Amino acid sequence: MQKKTKPASNPTARIVYVTIVVFAVILFGWTQRETIRGWFGADEPSIDEPLASTEPRPEPVRELATTDATPVGSEAEQRWTGLVGEPPTWPLDLTDPPECEAIRSSFERVCGVIGTRDYLKPGTDVCALLREVSPRLAANSPVVSGELRDFASILANAFHLFRSVGRERLATLRSIADEESALVEPLALVGWRWLISREACDPGSGVTNDTLYDYSAFLVQTLGGQAYLRRRPPNVEALVTFYALVALESAVERGHNPHGIDPRPEIRRARELIRDRPLVFGDRYLEWLDATDRRWESRARTTAGD
Repeated sequence: MQKKTKPASNPTARIVYVTIVVFAVILFGWTQRETIRGWFGADEPSIDEPLASTEPRPEPVRELATTDATPVGSEAEQRWTGLVGEPPTWPLDLTDPPECEAIRSSFERVCGVIGTRDYLKPGTDVCALLREVSPRLAANSPVVSGELRDFASILANAFHLFRSVGRERLATLRSIADEESALVEPLALVGWRWLISREACDPGSGVTNDTLYDYSAFLVQTLGGQAYLRRRPPNVEALVTFYALVALESAVERGHNPHGIDPRPEIRRARELIRDRPLVFGDRYLEWLDATDRRWESRARTTAGD
């Protein structure tokens, strides 16, 4: 039996076959390129993406990148700067009157900002209101000593602010105190420095250091003053009480305490109120209150020793 022989291989056919296979592989790879990239976890752009994307790209993060527009400080400090026009600064001496022009500028800026609020009547001039109210209060001192001796004195103190200032003015001031409780800290400091400057900068107003003593004693010592403070938001009560105590301490230091005020109970209450409030100068207030409390304890021991 004759053995069969294999046909001779055709080189040309083999080349055509290989070419078809290679072309098929390339075509498959092209049509399935995104799937293949996913197999290998590739993150480079596909080769048919444009070199420059039309989508906005985020700026690269730079560790030390800062701009002048970047807010500085806490939210409370930013609110303070927005109201006063400068960052919070603690005065070297709380009882030292500022220069007249400097306090006038700060006072008018604050009035201008508050005067734009929606809760106030259009055209309300806050500075004019305060300049009108302060001499009215100075000319009508409240009852401090002997308030409890008769009902008429208690009644007079209960309605003192209403009678001295007037219904509409007092309503506006109450609205400002209640609506601006988030800004009470810069308002209180600017207001305090404006008041202690009146004796030198506006002597015609009648607002003197003795006037501030009388009203501070009214706020911390009488039923009428306490009733007014207790109806205010806690941070308003805390800071009004604090500056009333500053006025009282300043008067005592210069030897003026005709009503014999001992503010230690209010010092401790102010400390508790301030400790619970997120205030920019919370530590400063507490430091001052602690030092003043120690001075009064020393005075009490000295008096007892005499």
